Amino acid sequence: RALRFARHKAVRLYHGAASVVSKPNSNAVIVLGNQKSGTTAIAALLALHTGSSVALDLPGIHGPLKVRMKAGEVPFQRFLNRNASELGRDIIKEPNLTFFYDELRTAFHRTPYLIIVRDPRQNIRSILNRLHLPGDLESLDDEMMTSLPPIWKVDVEGRWLGLKGANYIEILAARWNLAADVYLKHRSEMLLVRYEDFDAAKVAVISDIARNLGLVAQRDIASEVNTQYQSRGNRAVSLDVFFGTENLARIVRICRERMSQFGYSA
Repeated sequence: RALRFARHKAVRLYHGAASVVSKPNSNAVIVLGNQKSGTTAIAALLALHTGSSVALDLPGIHGPLKVRMKAGEVPFQRFLNRNASELGRDIIKEPNLTFFYDELRTAFHRTPYLIIVRDPRQNIRSILNRLHLPGDLESLDDEMMTSLPPIWKVDVEGRWLGLKGANYIEILAARWNLAADVYLKHRSEMLLVRYEDFDAAKVAVISDIARNLGLVAQRDIASEVNTQYQSRGNRAVSLDVFFGTENLARIVRICRERMSQFGYSA
């Protein structure tokens, strides 16, 4: 209940005037990154700090629609039309849009985009914590897959993004690579923030983001930086224990090259 309140507060209480907007804001700040990389907290705090309207996740892209869009069965414009009000806000956070970057650039002209990256080992652990899945299995059985929310099941399977792997860990590692490549291929158009840097100095990093994006600071957020916008993963368990030796090695093997480019040691 507290998490739901925090998210509603971020979207509605701070930014109620945005609800009257009926078309996308082509100059909006778009926050991208893999799921569970800190995009929600950073977008919400940036909006608070700058007095901006914000949309945290767009329900119109979850589930079948994103799969059909990626397959070319549904035009990207239908997504824009369906989410016109939310896309009219000043700041838009939606991780799924990371995988539609080429289409996104035609509709939203402001650069740089803001993209968040997180160490893949912690990022994948956080995803699995969110889904109440263990990290040390060779594979997920049918019961586990059936129990997943539909909007997450397609991501764990990975087929809609053309991802392949020997097991669910390899697929999630490949997904992390795919999100990382969006930045690596378009770095001149993006402002990169590492989640670890944000977590170590939240006020300073949010202030830096605002300045780099040309947004004016309007509010001190020091007392609000620890608001929990989504369920927190279990960081108390070591990565070795959570993943086991083999699955942890899989992540490092698959992500090693890109990890080094973001300053993450293997």
